[in-house]
Amino acid sequence: MCKTTSISLVLLFLFSGMLSAQKEEFKRYSEIAVKGGVYIKDHQVNEPKDGYGLSYPFIGTAFGLQFIHMEQKNLGLLVEANYNKESYSLDNVSTSASSIQVPLLTHVAFDIGKTTLAFNAGPFITAYLSKPEGYVLDKDILYGMAGGLNYSIPFGKVILGLQGRYYYTLPLNSDDYNGSIRGTYGEVGITLGLRNYKD
Repeated sequence: MCKTTSISLVLLFLFSGMLSAQKEEFKRYSEIAVKGGVYIKDHQVNEPKDGYGLSYPFIGTAFGLQFIHMEQKNLGLLVEANYNKESYSLDNVSTSASSIQVPLLTHVAFDIGKTTLAFNAGPFITAYLSKPEGYVLDKDILYGMAGGLNYSIPFGKVILGLQGRYYYTLPLNSDDYNGSIRGTYGEVGITLGLRNYKD
């Protein structure tokens, strides 16, 4: 019994020491980065000769700024402001659309050696700046949910990030289409930024 108690006390002491060391090692920090990415998604497009609500694949690019703030060791906030440009070509006809997108995501990060793996999830809003007349979109402002992964590699204060993200746009309820339209698409991208530690 005494032996078991002694071992338990030693393990408890070591575990407490590890927790204390982790708390001492962590420093609050913020990151600001430039971002570039590509995505593919389907859009419903009205074609008078074929009817309403046909789906076409749009190829898009995203460029913007990313801000991450880590107030705790594993929990922080990720905010982006992106300019999205998407286009498609069909039957020698090309069309495009542009929008501003702002995701506001919870950032749950875990250190793996010197690198960091993070899970992101939260809402986003998209405001269209321009779009073809055929788009089945009555609204210029859309909203939805997004989630994905970030993998960060530090080079001193310079941080290189690789990310993958999945977007789900909530129903648009367009009057031009009999039913609810939900848009889903995936995006891959890279970020390059600077990390600033707080005192």
